[in-house]
Amino acid sequence: MSIELSVTPRLEIDSTSPYWHRDQPTTTAFRVDPGHARLRAAFPGSWSRLVEVKSLLDCYAMVDAGVTPPGDGPDGVRLELARRVAGALWSVAEIERAGGRAALADTVSASAELFALYAATGEWKPFIVEPPTGDQPWLYCGRLSTWSPRTARDPLSLLVVVPDADRQRVITDTDAAFATVTDLAGRALGGPARLCDEKPDMHIGELVLVGGESAFGHKNFAHFFPLETPGGSVLGRDFTVVFGNVFEERVGRCSVPLLRAALGNEPARHAPGRLVDSLLVWFRGHDFGHFWRRADRPDTGAAVREELGPFMAMALEETYADCHGVLTAAALSDRDDFGVAFCAEHIRYLSRRASDFADSVAATLELGWLGERGITLPAGSKAWLAQAEPAIAELIRTIHAVLWEGDRAGIDPLFDAIGAGQRAAARFEGSLASHPTDLSYVFA
Repeated sequence: MSIELSVTPRLEIDSTSPYWHRDQPTTTAFRVDPGHARLRAAFPGSWSRLVEVKSLLDCYAMVDAGVTPPGDGPDGVRLELARRVAGALWSVAEIERAGGRAALADTVSASAELFALYAATGEWKPFIVEPPTGDQPWLYCGRLSTWSPRTARDPLSLLVVVPDADRQRVITDTDAAFATVTDLAGRALGGPARLCDEKPDMHIGELVLVGGESAFGHKNFAHFFPLETPGGSVLGRDFTVVFGNVFEERVGRCSVPLLRAALGNEPARHAPGRLVDSLLVWFRGHDFGHFWRRADRPDTGAAVREELGPFMAMALEETYADCHGVLTAAALSDRDDFGVAFCAEHIRYLSRRASDFADSVAATLELGWLGERGITLPAGSKAWLAQAEPAIAELIRTIHAVLWEGDRAGIDPLFDAIGAGQRAAARFEGSLASHPTDLSYVFA
């Protein structure tokens, strides 16, 4: 079956320029932690050394993308930059240890050792990724994949995050309602629901410093550990770190204006912070959604998944998780906020190239599936939710049957919905081309 726009991923992405989700992106600048105020408060003795690490990793990212200074070759430059990063990190560790933060110092020392070994051998050693803990700032410095089509040789990043207790409570409250979430999943699936793997932890904080690969190109508002850390592992459960301030800025500066432009009117005013809180519930439901399976159905879908190919199978998995997230947020968050918030984020996801981003295919499929059932998105209120919930449950069952029960009967309806979604999304292209769809970072 053919559709109007191929969803086959492009094989090559130009790694010599920042990787964005549109060929000609329009972005808006987000000043991260003006004056380094939060960074200074969190690291009063070592903040300037962390800024030095950021600068060194920014240089490394440019070399990795092919922008090599005259003189030594790129490999020599990489190793020298890694050696300097190690020295700066050891200084941070010494300062933090002297200040009584031994656990944080140990984490930073371990990162310094990795960089030092890489500088000496040209190879990365296996490492452990430590999750955020309590009310302490969290730092990650090392290998970090950003976007899978990006062809950077060895993406390295620095992330410095301070905890956000208020936003963390949104996740804690959602986790406390896990029995309700399980019931929602079972009702959507039409039978008992089980998790096929241990559910990951989720930590919310404010990003106050970012360097290296993550400082350029298309911005992440969350990272998944150890999924995105080549060579890294965790001692406990996998975990997700969400940057609440990046998410809120992106929703307020990009998603909501795109929604207003697409609707051609002014939807009800909602504070970006409230919208983000409802989206965090959706994102947590999405996090769980990847793992929901019918408890009474064995996995017999391997042949169909192979037939679909990795990219299309991933796109259907993203749709499946999205839909579970919608049902979770509709039940557990403020429906007025979520009805607008999801539509705003949904149209922003439509701005990405469907050839590169599985979640853009998911957004397109959702748009078409609902549209075929008379439910028009985007909308400026919660009214669509009640009408959409049965259709979303139907989509969950259809994808589950295809991916994990091997039922090929659902493939054509899903591809038909992608085609319908592409036709429906075409009317938004003017708004997507003329409004910011993502952030650029500005520091200090």
